[in-house]
Amino acid sequence: RLYHLFPNLFLIRIDAMLQVMMLFPTTSKSCRLHVSVFTLRSERETRWTRLLTKVWGTLKVTSIKKILAEDASIYPDLQRGMENSLFHGTISTREELVHALQLFIKKNAGVVPDPKMVSEHMSCKSDA
Repeated sequence: RLYHLFPNLFLIRIDAMLQVMMLFPTTSKSCRLHVSVFTLRSERETRWTRLLTKVWGTLKVTSIKKILAEDASIYPDLQRGMENSLFHGTISTREELVHALQLFIKKNAGVVPDPKMVSEHMSCKSDA
């Protein structure tokens, strides 16, 4: 499961592991990614369970590093695509979807949405 908690905070829950990813903008075209990995431990630890936890944690960290390195290899192409997009400065050509997400987050966070934003969203028509 993926939980997007804040614009720069993601929690990823997989089996006996929790991965926390935080993005920190460094420039307008780059960011720093901080990843923490947490694994479950036995309630009653023994030498065997400690070894198992250590091996499992090492395996998960190794595989996550490999996946993130594979992802990073496509970032330059993504950046070039964003710079050459006909829709410069937009997240999507369907910005009403972004506004709907922002309204959902504000509503569930107990924040009163800006009336102008609500009226703009209500006037958007979707054919999807």
